[in-house]
Amino acid sequence: MAIATITPRLGPTAPIASFGSCFVPLIFLGAYRVYETPRGGIVFIGRHPLPMWAQVWNALGIAVACVLAYMATRAAIQALW
Repeated sequence: MAIATITPRLGPTAPIASFGSCFVPLIFLGAYRVYETPRGGIVFIGRHPLPMWAQVWNALGIAVACVLAYMATRAAIQALW
């Protein structure tokens, strides 16, 4: 899960939570509006829509996964014949 840096002068920010492997995000799960309290805690304010580039990344990831699954299934079926 990735969390963006929160600075007091910027106010609430919208970090994006992602699932990844080897520091490469594989799929973006959601964006959340958060705010840092004066005591150092983080307060969850609400959910934010994913940016367009994250939605495109998710769609490309799903498309690649489908193509790989199709190729693996096809190879397995051909191996049976």
